[in-house]
Amino acid sequence: MDRTLGRVLVMPTEPEQVAPIPEDSGPIAEPQPSDQSSSPDAADQSVQPTQFAQPTQSARSARSAARRPDVMLGVGLLWWSIMVTALCFLPLGLAAAAFCLRAARAAEGGDQDRAQRSWRAARRWVVAAIVVGLLVDLLILAVLLLLGAFAP
Repeated sequence: MDRTLGRVLVMPTEPEQVAPIPEDSGPIAEPQPSDQSSSPDAADQSVQPTQFAQPTQSARSARSAARRPDVMLGVGLLWWSIMVTALCFLPLGLAAAAFCLRAARAAEGGDQDRAQRSWRAARRWVVAAIVVGLLVDLLILAVLLLLGAFAP
């Protein structure tokens, strides 16, 4: 004989539909099995879906901030800073890598504001290293052309 618990859990498809579980909530009470012999219509009872609470604005903003690429501080920017250090301009690339690591440490420590500021600074250093590296390369190429290094 198949017994139902009287409710169906509807799994949310979007992360915003998941309600945070309060820390002070006690144990979940199990529903008591009903005596099906006393009511012949027990199998015909409708099952009500469980309602999920809407997340608060702070929980919603924390989740959206965690998904934003400028807060995620992933491998992407560190990879760019390493490549810029090796291929474009060493001093500015090292500064970008240092800011990337500082941002990662701040994010691990839970200081998202400081992590975001460090990530933005690292991004600026990466862009500066690319621009300066290209300008230096063009300057070297111009000097070599003026000196006749490529003349036949």
